[in-house]
Amino acid sequence: MDKYQSKYDIAVIGGGPAGSTIAHQLTQFGYKVLLLEKAAFPRPHIGLSLSAGILHWLDLLEIRDIVAAKGFVSAKESKLLWASEHIVDKNFDTDKAGWHVDRGVFDEILMNAAVKKGVDLLQGFKQLQLQLSPEEQWDISIKDATNKTINIQADFLVEASGRKPVVKNSIKKAYLTKTLATYAYWRCNEVMCTNSFIEAIPNGWVWGAPVSECDYLMCVFSDADFIKKHTSLNQFYNKSIECASLFPAQKYHRRDSILNTCDATAYVDSQPISKQYIRVGDAAYSLDPIASQGVQKAIKSAFQGAIVVNTLLSQPQNEMLAINYYKQVIDIEVTKNQTWTKAFYNQHQQFKHHSFWKTRQTFLTASEVENETVTLKKTAKLIVNKEASILSVPVLGATYVQEEEGIYLPTNLEPFVYVQNKAIVPLIRKLHDHYLIDCVKMIAAYMPNTAPVKVLEWLIYNKILCPKQ
Repeated sequence: MDKYQSKYDIAVIGGGPAGSTIAHQLTQFGYKVLLLEKAAFPRPHIGLSLSAGILHWLDLLEIRDIVAAKGFVSAKESKLLWASEHIVDKNFDTDKAGWHVDRGVFDEILMNAAVKKGVDLLQGFKQLQLQLSPEEQWDISIKDATNKTINIQADFLVEASGRKPVVKNSIKKAYLTKTLATYAYWRCNEVMCTNSFIEAIPNGWVWGAPVSECDYLMCVFSDADFIKKHTSLNQFYNKSIECASLFPAQKYHRRDSILNTCDATAYVDSQPISKQYIRVGDAAYSLDPIASQGVQKAIKSAFQGAIVVNTLLSQPQNEMLAINYYKQVIDIEVTKNQTWTKAFYNQHQQFKHHSFWKTRQTFLTASEVENETVTLKKTAKLIVNKEASILSVPVLGATYVQEEEGIYLPTNLEPFVYVQNKAIVPLIRKLHDHYLIDCVKMIAAYMPNTAPVKVLEWLIYNKILCPKQ
């Protein structure tokens, strides 16, 4: 057990990327935060591939150098066998690549960073019970490894416990087809695999990634009904691995661990926030594993959640603004993941008549098709799209959720509020009913040190501005 006291402003349950990050950020806002983690770290975890998008968040947490110094395998090589019978090679410069990490070690780095910022940590307990008192405070009862009971109070609760809910009102709904992940670790023999890969097979897909110089994780994603058709989980896994041409298991490797299986379905929780609690990371919503963005999404939602919580606790008059903002953000992210996942599964053709693929391949709606390119003459006059509505929008400020004017379009999920960190509504009001060449000059005056032509092209591409007929 680490240090703790009996009363906190905020208790965070779950020490994964989402929990450690939001605890880290809330402490920066001046709150007394307790981070509760049942498992002893470093603990095993399946998610290990971090794309280059993670670097931005590591910089904000000031831990990129610490992560880089751990010597994780660079994610600069990957292979994709998906849309056709041809292998697609993807290669990145080392400084623009992410890592294949040991999640136990990576998560411990995040947790240690939070503790360094002043978060109290209570870790390695057996049981936790919650109750919301009539005074709307959380009474937390914890039984440690020696069966000693520890009682703690908190004004607010953050649930970052992944797919396993802690607050009893959790109702998780699958928003994409249910999927199971079956995985094991392999040891390289003659040839070391330095690249990750994704490969479609008749009744699922296979993902592999190096964990170290000699260890490799192999995961099969499939349907529970198909797995049940086999005499054992082991038979299903071995047959699936044999289908993966990008990983010649029999020739170069041997399995070095027992088989594990877990739910990999994309879920969203129906009650992600109230004035007493917030759910972040997988506790709020999870992505389809094909996205390979789980850790990045968890950290991003924790940053958003920290500002939402700060608004709830410091600006009670904006309580509903903060709650509505967070719900809206989750709805948008879920819809985006649905759209992207559908499009990616639709690219595959070779096994599309098998049941796994039939349940995941659907026709895209008109709103899910990319905008067409628009070419205009310099003498064109531009106006604000007649279908656009200018309304008040809840947005994320540096420390609070606040209201700004935004532009809603029927074809876009999210309102447009900023362009290159400048408010967009004052700009488009200036540009309305002016010639293209004049618009470029006005953008240059409104947004110095930017490329005005690029900004104008963006406004036209997104149909915020349209040619006057």
